[in-house]
Amino acid sequence: MAIVAGPEIALNLQADHATGTAVSRTVELTDQSTVIVAPASAIAVSFTPDERRVRLLAGEAYLEVTPDSDRPFRLSAGGVQVTVLGTGFNVSRSEDGVEVGVAHGKVHVGRSGSAQPVTTLLEAGEFVRINGSGRMVKDRQPASQVGAWRQNQLIAQDQPLRDVLNRLRRYYTGMIIVTDDSLSTQPVTGVYDLENPTGALRAIARSQNAVVRAITPWLLIVSRS
Repeated sequence: MAIVAGPEIALNLQADHATGTAVSRTVELTDQSTVIVAPASAIAVSFTPDERRVRLLAGEAYLEVTPDSDRPFRLSAGGVQVTVLGTGFNVSRSEDGVEVGVAHGKVHVGRSGSAQPVTTLLEAGEFVRINGSGRMVKDRQPASQVGAWRQNQLIAQDQPLRDVLNRLRRYYTGMIIVTDDSLSTQPVTGVYDLENPTGALRAIARSQNAVVRAITPWLLIVSRS
């Protein structure tokens, strides 16, 4: 139990705001900016007279930032830094890296400390994924889909099944286990209902010619059919 609970306890000690499974929270910051913290996610906030900083420690968050040209707003997540003046954007982090998408306005995204430092400017409807080695993939999506989890939608666009399931796990109160490592790397594209995580998992599995077996109400196994 200590091995399982230890990382979560350490995370909560760092966090100013954290959420549990299937529970989101809206946080009003002192500058009137808003952070919607996704389920099973955590943030830390540090404001000074010269700068506003938020760290995404785990999971996902959507931010509406109040403009203030004299006081930059920066969000960091897994070595990636997002700098904004006033905008609405979504950030998520996983084992595979960090994704940033913009609903309106503009943000500057950068990553240093690797063999390939990366930097890019995102406008409304654009998103970027940056993996742990610094590889950057930039693409477009409808601005209305940015932070779609706020409408209980999981939207995947050519993402590894492992990453998609990690997002889905934030809404499922039990365990989801994938028995085949090669299955975990398969790309997933689609729109899934987060209000029904078991149904979403079965739909994702079908798209990969896989099956879901319910061992108990709290344990689902995904395997090749």
